[in-house]
Amino acid sequence: MSTPSTSCQHVVYAQQLREISQVLAHNQAFEAPQWTPREPLLNGQMSVFEIQPGLLLRRVDVYDRYDLLSQAQLHPGIKISLVLEGQAEVAFDQQVIQLRAPDAGGVIVTLPKTAAFSRYGYAGRYERTLTLTMMPEWLQNSGIDWLYLRNTFNEARLQPWQPSIALRQALTALFSPQLGSTTHEAQRLQITGYALALAGEALDFMALPEHYRRPRYTQAQTDPRIARLLRQLDAGQGLMQSQETLATQLNMSLSALQRQFRRHTGETLGHYLRHRRLKRAQQSLSQGQTTIDEAAALAGYTSAANFATAFKKTFGLNPRDCQNHDPLHKA
Repeated sequence: MSTPSTSCQHVVYAQQLREISQVLAHNQAFEAPQWTPREPLLNGQMSVFEIQPGLLLRRVDVYDRYDLLSQAQLHPGIKISLVLEGQAEVAFDQQVIQLRAPDAGGVIVTLPKTAAFSRYGYAGRYERTLTLTMMPEWLQNSGIDWLYLRNTFNEARLQPWQPSIALRQALTALFSPQLGSTTHEAQRLQITGYALALAGEALDFMALPEHYRRPRYTQAQTDPRIARLLRQLDAGQGLMQSQETLATQLNMSLSALQRQFRRHTGETLGHYLRHRRLKRAQQSLSQGQTTIDEAAALAGYTSAANFATAFKKTFGLNPRDCQNHDPLHKA
């Protein structure tokens, strides 16, 4: 069950930061022109919990006291980083990404081997971040084919990602005083549940075809109405509604909705809805929750044969084979 590896509150000194992060990284170094080693590096609090062997959750709620460059070597595995408030600028093997809450705050990082990590801090900048680390042994024990992933990618792979609205809202509870430690069994269970939910959504996203992994919510490029619709659909809400009904809810004409959706996502609304419905059916089948006929109805098909045809075209396998050939699980 989840137990705290280490934590600190109010201010964070360099040595404390090394101790907190030692299970996640090694060879840590800090560069801050205005900083002296006797002074803390950060204001705020940090903690790392071992949820299960090889599954670690890091909570960060800090202000930078200085312009600070932090560097380290990260162990192989998969990391999910999510900025819930503020912003962060980090790099994995010199691939820099800026994360800003709420619309561009998440990234999934696959590290096939030890990777260089950098964090760029700026005096006065605030960051509230969750990072879930899935180490190779946890991935293998959970049925994720880590050997396949490791052999597929030669370098760090960064995938911008956003959780569902419901999960993002739920994860804010991890920073409540009630979940500040794992002293009580109920608290440990809650933290474990949040961590596994985060892992589940991210791994499910990784299983989507490449076409569906683009960041969709950036304010600079997306009509707020389309962004709202995408969040709603990705949370599983309104998937079975007609396009006309969705347009009415957004105070748009059907033609305007279809035009703007394609402009901002690069695909038609009908195609997107079909895929999300099929994906929901695929998840239900993989979890052993439905029959083929029930999954077909869940995807909006009255014919199981038509459903099977669409399913195989989308995922490359028949519905009956779905559980044994899940893209992120061993055959």
